[in-house]
Amino acid sequence: MPLPAPPPVRTRIAFVDDHTAVAEMMGGFARAAGYEVAGWAGDAAAGLDLCRREQPEVVVLDLKLPARLGQGATAAGLALLPALKADCP
Repeated sequence: MPLPAPPPVRTRIAFVDDHTAVAEMMGGFARAAGYEVAGWAGDAAAGLDLCRREQPEVVVLDLKLPARLGQGATAAGLALLPALKADCP
């Protein structure tokens, strides 16, 4: 199946996951689809720092992060970056 056409303006995506291999794999898929990877973080605190520093348009967040549940990080991230919208399956 071919990858979708990249958006005309490169959307920046940050990945927050305690499994580095998963975050790097998702980042590779995002790059292949034409997106820019703003960075990776391995826990909620580092993810919030990454979002504060890089101001990504999209954040892919593991909801089962250790030390602080992803749901708590989601609320903090939404407060930090009001343009983000939570979309959880």
